[in-house]
Amino acid sequence: MSDASFIKGDPEAMAVFSAQTKAPVPPASLARLGEPVSPLGTVEGILMAVLDKAATGVVGAYIGNTSEDMTTISAKVKAAAAQYKATDLINSIDLATSTLKVADKGIGVLKQFSGAGKTPSTGTGTGTGTGTGGASPEHPSAPESV
Repeated sequence: MSDASFIKGDPEAMAVFSAQTKAPVPPASLARLGEPVSPLGTVEGILMAVLDKAATGVVGAYIGNTSEDMTTISAKVKAAAAQYKATDLINSIDLATSTLKVADKGIGVLKQFSGAGKTPSTGTGTGTGTGTGGASPEHPSAPESV
């Protein structure tokens, strides 16, 4: 449990880890904690019974604390996995939106370049004249060719 860094950022591994993290079942010997110490027997026997009660209490507290920690870790990992999945979904949507924007701008640039190759006719080409013989409207004093 100390080296769980391999699951960081991997929602599937986090879900598996969370599903497999279970608190241990308390051993049956912890049930002795509720039994009273028998006053019958030798002093050593009574002291051993008291020591057994104390050790059983410490082990029970440790197992309870460990179980609580494991449950907390499991819940945190589940929440982190859900957050990673939600973030992945949001980032995918953002990426798709950005891709559409870039594609739209690219199409606009292509349209602009394809329209830039065509120049509107200004009347200086080889079309039919206006009957002025060579004089253009911009330069009316241009000599006429005969």
